[in-house]
Amino acid sequence: MPMKSLLAILMFLAFPIFALLAQENNTSGNPKVEVYYFHATMRCPTCLAIEEQTRKTLDENFGEELKAGSVKLVVMNLEEIENEALVKKFEIGWSSLILYVPESGKTVNLTEDAFANARSHPDEFRGELQKAIKELM
Repeated sequence: MPMKSLLAILMFLAFPIFALLAQENNTSGNPKVEVYYFHATMRCPTCLAIEEQTRKTLDENFGEELKAGSVKLVVMNLEEIENEALVKKFEIGWSSLILYVPESGKTVNLTEDAFANARSHPDEFRGELQKAIKELM
């Protein structure tokens, strides 16, 4: 059998396997979990700590997922007009931390835990955030 024919057959057989692997690893860049942190223009130390600890948690525990696009962090000012659609979608009235699964539409609101712990008990907050994200993946 000529080498070109053998190569073509191998590529034909291998394609479905690679397609499944790509889908499983979510290499398409479509996030499995989106982490939204909404903040106001004026930010208190706790608001700043929420963003800092959220970024730290994602960088340290979900670095590969961030690179692959299966986890996405979106930080936005809820007072800016260009963010109005998402503010309405998630019914945001003040600084909030929301986890969202686009595929199912499921949301998890971690705002209360974030305000209670990000500044005073950052390890506890980071543990809860990490656990919540893993449960959604």
